[in-house]
Amino acid sequence: MILQQLWPMSMEEGLGEIVPKNPYRPSVVDYLRNGSCEIWENDKAVDYIKREFVKFSQEKPREALLFLKRFETKNKPLEKIWRRGVLGSLKELKDFIALVRDNMAGDLFILYISDEEQVKGAVKRRVYELRDGDHFFSSSNKVFINTVKKLFPRIKDYVNAVRCEDLDKMPSVAEMKRRYKNYIYASGGYNKVETLESYAKKTGYRFVGSKVKTVTGILKGQTACPGKVIGRVKLIYTTNDLVKVKKGNIIVSPMTTANFMPALQKAAAFITDEGGIACHAAVVARELKKPCLIATKVATKVFKDNDLIEVDAGAGWVKKIK
Repeated sequence: MILQQLWPMSMEEGLGEIVPKNPYRPSVVDYLRNGSCEIWENDKAVDYIKREFVKFSQEKPREALLFLKRFETKNKPLEKIWRRGVLGSLKELKDFIALVRDNMAGDLFILYISDEEQVKGAVKRRVYELRDGDHFFSSSNKVFINTVKKLFPRIKDYVNAVRCEDLDKMPSVAEMKRRYKNYIYASGGYNKVETLESYAKKTGYRFVGSKVKTVTGILKGQTACPGKVIGRVKLIYTTNDLVKVKKGNIIVSPMTTANFMPALQKAAAFITDEGGIACHAAVVARELKKPCLIATKVATKVFKDNDLIEVDAGAGWVKKIK
């Protein structure tokens, strides 16, 4: 949960000189269900961030390029830690968290601007160049997971449920087990063991997926990373399913999480039911340069294990091959 906490902090508290505080909160609701973290974005919060990014890029292109240059420079100490993959002390972990939080604005800028057609010219070209080599989210999360497992081995099976607040006083294994099954985290201090349905009813929020366009024999979704591939389906719901994935398979999942990485690295493509352009599957797909289709809404219901499917993520569709 650590990386997922830093993301809404950046989206809500302001992104340096380019975006003031976000009036829409919570920007993200994280739901941990059986070890898998679903990321539910507040559409209004995301739209606000995108508008501000576009405005900054169009009105101050030179400043935008300088902002991206600073992002590169500030990533240098992070690169050293990413290569290590693990830290040796709690102080080092806390210092690393601060570095990631400080530079997340740049990575969010790359994620959102890369798909905005209004931004052109030198800024857009630089964003594409940085995106092609970007591994900010996946590498940072790898360090978080490896270090927490090393420092707190008794809860290593439930590392996804660890928050920043837990580092000074780690909860019991029993508490972590409860979180692992059903747990809601949202900015403003909301964190409870409960279902998404319960949270939505209590707060009055509506949780909706992207609209799905379908034509005969073809399921459509949103392009997260372009590319074409044919392969066998492997349905992935929890980490227990990861053993099914072999090199060249296509992962079909409600949503992906950081602890799916061993399978994602083997897979030829990813397809998810839910997600936005900055969801875990989309970010990892761009970093690994693998075709990815998100927000299909029903892929896990349409396809079965070992179905042979064709994916054209650039065109936004997937279909079963008979």
